[in-house]
Amino acid sequence: LFAFGYHRSYFKCRHIDILTLNVGIFNIAPMAIVVLTSASFPDPDRQGNVPAIAYARASLARKLIAGRTEAGWSQAELGRRAGIRAETISRIEHARNTPDEKTFIRLTKALSKASVHI
Repeated sequence: LFAFGYHRSYFKCRHIDILTLNVGIFNIAPMAIVVLTSASFPDPDRQGNVPAIAYARASLARKLIAGRTEAGWSQAELGRRAGIRAETISRIEHARNTPDEKTFIRLTKALSKASVHI
């Protein structure tokens, strides 16, 4: 009897999804691991304020990852469809880079063709 278990853990504003394989009554964890990390939102200061650019980058990164995943595309596939290098998409998804207007429009057009809106 094979069954799949699912576990979500949170580590400092990042989520990690782990897929485990259960064989009979034995839990073989982790047999297969699926890791989906989202960009972390910046920590607030003492007054509860967060840096606006860092927050916007993290928010866009999470939306881009969700949209790309919903479309079932890899970073390379999104890059091919949008005419953008996969490395650039990786930097945006890791909140290391803020896309310019032209890049953002290319990404939204590519995703909208898959009926995904960010």
